[in-house]
Amino acid sequence: MNVKKHYLLIMIIILIFFFSIFSISTRLFLHKSFLSIEKKHKESQISIIQSLIETEKHSLSNILLENCYWDEIYNAVKAKDINWINNNLLYYFLKQYNYDLIYILDENKNTITNYSKHNLDIDLSKIDALKLTFKNSKQYTDLVKFNSKFYIISSSPIFDGLGSKKPNGYIIIADEIDAEKIENLIKNIYNYKSLALVQTENVNSDIHNLIYVPLKNNNNESIGFIKITLKANNVKNYFYKIHIIFLIVYFIMSLVFLYITNQISSTINFKIKSIVNQINLISRGNYSIKLNSDTKIEELNILSNSVNNLSQTIKEKIDENNKNYIEIIEAIMTSLELKDSYTVGHSKRVAKYSKKIAQKLNLKNIREIEVAALIHDVGKIGIPESILNKPGKLTEEEFNVIKTHPEKGYKILEKISYMNNIKHMVRFHHERIDGKGYPLGLKGNDIPFESKIIAVADAFDAMTSDRCYRSKFNIDQAIDILIKNKNSQFDPIIVDCFVEILNEDREFKKSIAL
Repeated sequence: MNVKKHYLLIMIIILIFFFSIFSISTRLFLHKSFLSIEKKHKESQISIIQSLIETEKHSLSNILLENCYWDEIYNAVKAKDINWINNNLLYYFLKQYNYDLIYILDENKNTITNYSKHNLDIDLSKIDALKLTFKNSKQYTDLVKFNSKFYIISSSPIFDGLGSKKPNGYIIIADEIDAEKIENLIKNIYNYKSLALVQTENVNSDIHNLIYVPLKNNNNESIGFIKITLKANNVKNYFYKIHIIFLIVYFIMSLVFLYITNQISSTINFKIKSIVNQINLISRGNYSIKLNSDTKIEELNILSNSVNNLSQTIKEKIDENNKNYIEIIEAIMTSLELKDSYTVGHSKRVAKYSKKIAQKLNLKNIREIEVAALIHDVGKIGIPESILNKPGKLTEEEFNVIKTHPEKGYKILEKISYMNNIKHMVRFHHERIDGKGYPLGLKGNDIPFESKIIAVADAFDAMTSDRCYRSKFNIDQAIDILIKNKNSQFDPIIVDCFVEILNEDREFKKSIAL
C-alpha cells in the first residue's frame, strides 16, 4: 500500500470515527432541544387556556354583579316574594345564560328559592366563596367540584340600587365547565384531536402530544384537569430530519475534505473557513445569508445548496410559527371586538400608525411594537360591557374601572413567555410624560419608549374616529392637539416624527382621512 492510499485510509477511519461521535452527539442535542421546546410549548398552551378560564370567571362575576344592585330584587327578597323572584330573576338567568345552579337566600342565609339543572345535593356551608361572601358581604367567584362535575360559582350579597342599604340576601349562580364549553373556548386556537375533563393527571404518561391543564380554585388547589390530546406533532420528526440533514452535510463535508487534502489544500482550506463563518452566521439566526453555490468545486456547491435548503426550511418553520402566533393574537382581539364595539378596527389602526413611527425612527423591535399596539387594549376583556359600550359620558367610578385595563392586559400576557417585552409596552401605554397617566404614574424616561409610541398612535386614532358622544376631529385638528400636548402628555420626539410622516406621506394621510 503506497503512502497516499495509506494516508487516505487513515483519514477515512478517522472520519468514520468522528462521524459516529457527531451522529450520537447531534442526536442527543436535538432530542434535548425538542424536549425543551415541547415543554415551553405546553407551558404556553396551559397558560393561555387558564387565562381563558379566568376570563369566563370574570364574565360570570360581572353578570352577577350587574344583577345584585336592583331595588326590585332587593324588595322582592325582603318580602320573600317567591313568585316574583322565579318569574323574573330566575327566569332571566335561565333564559339568558342557562346557568346550571341558582340559589336565592334571605339575610338569615335561608333558601327562598333555587334551581338545579342536575338536581345537585349541595351543602352550601362548604363552599369557600359563599363563606367569604357571608363573612365580608362581598362578591366572590371560584372553581368548585360537585358530583365529579366542575363549575364556576359566584356568590354576592343583594343590595338596593344605590348600594346604600344593608344587604338583605344573597344570590349564588354556577355554570358547569364541560368539554363542550372548553372546546368553544379553544377551537380557534388549538389543533387538537380530543378533549376531556378528568379527575386526576396521569403523571407517568410519556405521550408528547398530551396536555393536562389543571383546574385550580382560589386556594391554588387542583380540583381536576382538562386532558387535551393534540393532533400529530411534526416537530419531533422535523428535528430528526434536521439530524439526518446534519449527517448528510457532515458526510459531504468529509468527502470534500478528502478531495481538498488530496488536491490543493491551502486554497480549499480558505474556502472552507469562509463557508464555516457563514454557517455560524446562519446558526445565530441570520437566515437571509445564502452560500455561494457557483464555484469550480462541485462538492462545495452541494454543501452550499444543502445548507441553503436547511436555512430556508428553518426560516419557513419560523415564519409558520410567527403566523400561528399572530393568529392567536387576532383570535384574542376578535373576542374583544365582539365585546367592545369601539375596539373594532381601532387596534389595527393603532398598530398601523405605531409601525409607521417605529420604521421612521429605525427601531430594531418594529415587530414587537406592532404586536403590542395590536393588543394594547386586550385588558378590556375584563371590563364590563355596560361600561365599555355606555353611550354617554362615564362617571368617575366607571372611568376608574376603565383605567384598570392596562394592568389587566399586563396580567393576561404575564405568563406567556414570548410576550415578555410586549406585556410592558401594553401595561404603560396610558402613562404621560408629566406623570399624570396610569396605572403607575410614570414620568419621562421611566416610561418605555415603545409605550410612548403606542400612546401617540392611540390618541391620534381616538381623535380621528367617531365616538358615541362626539364627532371625529379632522387630521389637522388632531395634529394640533398632539403638538399642544408635547412634553406634557406625549414625547416630543415621537410627535414630531409622526407629524413628519403625515406631512411627507400623502397616500398614508389620505388613507386616514377616508
